[in-house]
Amino acid sequence: MPRDVRHLAKLLPDGVRSLLITLEYDQSRMKGPPFSVAEREVRTLFEPSFQVETLSVFDALAESPRFRARGLEALSERIYRLQRCARTP
Repeated sequence: MPRDVRHLAKLLPDGVRSLLITLEYDQSRMKGPPFSVAEREVRTLFEPSFQVETLSVFDALAESPRFRARGLEALSERIYRLQRCARTP
């Protein structure tokens, strides 16, 4: 995954904005996919090449009964805005 993020940073021009949507849950309760991605991991992977801003966090378990059936007791969906930082010469 770090290699993919580095490749994305090389491809995108400075200032470009994009969205990233992740799910967070206790992986000991359910094996992915989809896999859990914590905010700390998002920030570690994308900063400093991108400015990372959390736009929304909500409880997605109520809308996804199939995840409750797979053993989850909590499921959060996070939406991030990523903006490519200016490269230093």
